[in-house]
Amino acid sequence: MLRSRIGALVAVSAIAFAACQGASTPSPSTGASPSTGASSAPSASAEASPSAGIKEGGTLVVAIPGDIKRTDPALIDDSNTSYVMMNVMEGLLRLKAGTTGELEPSLAESWTLSDDGLTYTFKLRTGVKFHDGTDFNAEAVKYNYDRWNALPTELQDYSYYLGAVFGGYGDESNIASTEAPDATTVIITLKSPSSNFLLSQTLQTFAISSPAALKAGGADVLWIETMSALEEVQAAVEGVRRVSQTVPIVTAMTFDTRGRTMMGVTPEKALTALLSYGAAAVGGNCGNGPEEIIGVIEKMHAVSPETILVAKANAGIPELVGGKPVYRATPEAMAEYALKVYAAGARIIGACCGSTSAHIQAIAQALQVK
Repeated sequence: MLRSRIGALVAVSAIAFAACQGASTPSPSTGASPSTGASSAPSASAEASPSAGIKEGGTLVVAIPGDIKRTDPALIDDSNTSYVMMNVMEGLLRLKAGTTGELEPSLAESWTLSDDGLTYTFKLRTGVKFHDGTDFNAEAVKYNYDRWNALPTELQDYSYYLGAVFGGYGDESNIASTEAPDATTVIITLKSPSSNFLLSQTLQTFAISSPAALKAGGADVLWIETMSALEEVQAAVEGVRRVSQTVPIVTAMTFDTRGRTMMGVTPEKALTALLSYGAAAVGGNCGNGPEEIIGVIEKMHAVSPETILVAKANAGIPELVGGKPVYRATPEAMAEYALKVYAAGARIIGACCGSTSAHIQAIAQALQVK
């Protein structure tokens, strides 16, 4: 199970929204100049395409190898996140389908480069809004480039391409200035010519986010779970505090049938240590099933009755059936566990591996009387 998995009881607010198209944009004809990216009217063949048969609305289900890590395109460092974000967010430029180096307009309608190779002038599309309803304009683009150029040190390890393309951050970067002289014009000036600058803007890292969403975004709570060693938890908490001194942190460790974590940490020791790290709530998750978590909560509650305790048991012990893990605990069994663990002292109660929406619904219904 991924240690970054977010518990079923926690909702984390998204921090970025991409510009979405107000109307479809025709692709430039084959005769368009690649140096300017100027788009032209659609050809007759494009107008005759079977677009009339496209069905609007509905749900598109796409299978990818794993979960995405985050929703900020600037911090993409895995392919799964890139797969999703490229279908949600857009940059100034994109690659022509089937090519690896032919540029097309995206949020920028056209672009020019000064004779000295330093100044890029982008003319932006009009009538475009971000998913949050705010306007896409030159100030929004400038905000994104300024943000990328000033990315905090703590986040730079998550963003290889920003540092590589900009040649560093802040005063060390190759970005001399960004300007927004009017609502549809963005000017980016480099300190020295860069042959890959335009091409790099097609990377998903350079998708434009809503400034309003970036400013309002942030996690309501940081959830650290499935930990075995106290050193792991402490390192994770320290990482969070480098970015935010105020966001609440919930921590949970995984205990086995011996009542200890894989690294030998007891529930009592875990509670004392996790509270000393500044956790707002502590507890146990995953493990070998509901009964195991109940014992963990009882021991923690005995040490500190006033602490908010977390219980997230697996839906039983997995069994391999036809090569696939099957969890035997029914929703009814998880509802019974919820009542028991509540009586033991837990106040944040959910489920972990093997749980489904039916399990969570049964838990919620059982606890409604509490």
